[in-house]
Amino acid sequence: MHAMPNGGRRAFTLVELLVVIAIIGTLVGLLLPAVQAARQAARRSQSLNNLKQLGLGMHNLSDANKGYLPPAYIEHWLNPADPGHMYKGPYAPKMTGTGLYFVLPFIEQTGVYTKGKVNYDANGESNQNHSYDVYGGDGKARNWSNSPFQQKVPAFVNPLDPTSSETTHGWGSTGYAMNFQVFGAPKHPWGYWWPLMGTTQLAQIPDGTTKTVLLAEARAGCQGGNNGANGKLWGHGQWNPDWLPLIGATGQNFTNYGPYNASSNAWLPPQTNPTDQNCVPYRATAFGTTCQVTMADASTRSIDANIDQTAWMYLLQKDDGQASTGD
Repeated sequence: MHAMPNGGRRAFTLVELLVVIAIIGTLVGLLLPAVQAARQAARRSQSLNNLKQLGLGMHNLSDANKGYLPPAYIEHWLNPADPGHMYKGPYAPKMTGTGLYFVLPFIEQTGVYTKGKVNYDANGESNQNHSYDVYGGDGKARNWSNSPFQQKVPAFVNPLDPTSSETTHGWGSTGYAMNFQVFGAPKHPWGYWWPLMGTTQLAQIPDGTTKTVLLAEARAGCQGGNNGANGKLWGHGQWNPDWLPLIGATGQNFTNYGPYNASSNAWLPPQTNPTDQNCVPYRATAFGTTCQVTMADASTRSIDANIDQTAWMYLLQKDDGQASTGD
């Protein structure tokens, strides 16, 4: 660029402008992947923080309940005094909910938890705390307008999973799932509700809390996504097992999973980057190359998406006697 005779400066030539544009484009091309990687790393870190919060919440909840973790799901009619009910944990009677409901006060969500308190009437309802009933005996929704289930709980939203901030048929979703092998009763001989009503004490996990998965990332929207066929709904009950916030479920109640044996679909390792169309509701999810989990000691870890199925099974089972670390 040369000075003009009158002291002014001439404009850039077209070639010079193109060179500048090319340089800017090259710099943007170099920086954009780094920016995207930084954003993904931030999302991954936030998800780990959520998992840590949930793990600590479960520990505090168990401390308040004689060391027992909550069941995967329980209903208010259960009576521990009835020998036929085969449940002797502290989350009964007059309590209905998933483990993710019971942990709400311990993750700074008392307001949502309180919405679940229902004043039961002569139709079988109770005014005790920890009680909510989605459907009464007539199959109709009770107190739905003030239900906690519609709420989007921040700790249940996985920033790696955009579907976890959606709702499905009015239900709030979750990007994290409980390990049925810990929260349920995987060897229970009956079907329906019974295998969901686990009585695990953290201090009594045979394989140890450092070797057992407590919670894992799991894509919320499956097979249709928002208002679709399936999904992880944090407050949903047993009447549609694929909507329960669970992974690793075995037994009669879970026809898609299979029985408690080495060939069960429950042991399939995390699914890598699923879509609405191919997402499998009963599997954990690897966003990228790893699936992030909370161990039963409340520590967090990243499990390689290519983990061997047997190693993953050992991480889910609480009493297999194996020392799998998932590394």
